[in-house]
Amino acid sequence: MQYGETLDDYAKIMLRHNAGDYACSWLFGDIHRNQIMLCEIGLNKSNIQTTTDGIFYGMNSAMDFELRSLETTDRTFNDLGDSSGARNARLDALLMDKYYGKIDINIAKQIISDHYDTTLNKIIPSSLTICKHTDLDPNAERPFYPWGCVDGKVTDSSMAQKMEFLGRQGPACGKAFYVKKYLKEHPEYAEWKQVLRDMPNYKWVKL
Repeated sequence: MQYGETLDDYAKIMLRHNAGDYACSWLFGDIHRNQIMLCEIGLNKSNIQTTTDGIFYGMNSAMDFELRSLETTDRTFNDLGDSSGARNARLDALLMDKYYGKIDINIAKQIISDHYDTTLNKIIPSSLTICKHTDLDPNAERPFYPWGCVDGKVTDSSMAQKMEFLGRQGPACGKAFYVKKYLKEHPEYAEWKQVLRDMPNYKWVKL
């Protein structure tokens, strides 16, 4: 980012000699121009959008239909039974409807800590929620698999001006994870013992 003066400069840098490796949403903000950018890069297709009055979000899927259809194998964008599709639906509801025009640091923390499962229409941490908890989900493709959200980060323009953000290690919601307890309940994943680590309830800290 230090090599560009504007978001347009940065998009050009990203596109130059691009190999199309990861066609999903890269999100940027320019606090000096009050502008945000959605940057999606395929091999031959790209989707660059900027605005000074709106919202962009990402969930490991390309937002642009043509890029997604022609240059990826992703067919989960609108699939509520898939993590990307479920998060897409929930993020759209929260960002474009419930909290539109109201988002601040505290609401941002609520959004990335959200446990609403769009397939069950209720609040329950699962593999399909924004704050992902596959380790708690009996209905996941691999039930109770040790996988999910492992950190949370939020910032706003005033914090970004000082190169600051709020961060939390572990699930964004703060729910603790203890290896011994988890493996006692799910011995089928005992082979993970050597790499799993406890994640107690860490507090939000300013970095």
